[in-house]
Amino acid sequence: MKFNFLSKNLSAFGLDVSNGSFKIMQVSKKGRDYSIKGYSEVLIPKGMVIADAISDQKTFDFLLKQALQKPQFGK
Repeated sequence: MKFNFLSKNLSAFGLDVSNGSFKIMQVSKKGRDYSIKGYSEVLIPKGMVIADAISDQKTFDFLLKQALQKPQFGK
């Protein structure tokens, strides 16, 4: 993949992890317009994130893959 920071068509991906959930969003920019291409929010089991560390990596990975494959909005 080649990054062209001078292009007017850009795409960004974000992942926010907290103690109770994680959120994923993909945003694209075309000219001056921004649009959401995909979004997912997943509640995670209590205790999975402790002191900013993931305690059960296998379950977290599974939930993340599911959220990426079947977003609540978009593709």
